Amino acid sequence: MNIDVRQGFIQEIDADAVVVNLFRGVTRPGGATGAVDKALGGAITELITSGDFRGKLGETAVL
Repeated sequence: MNIDVRQGFIQEIDADAVVVNLFRGVTRPGGATGAVDKALGGAITELITSGDFRGKLGETAVL
């Protein structure tokens, strides 16, 4: 497995997987996380709204 750190627009990256952050208490993702959420049709926002993801330490979600 290769892990690359790249600078640029996340929605323009061709990758098998991307990792984004979400801090506890955030109800509307912004930055790179917001861009990925938009590209996924609001899937991250849905996880937050449903209470299935809260951004706690060690918490992960695979979409």
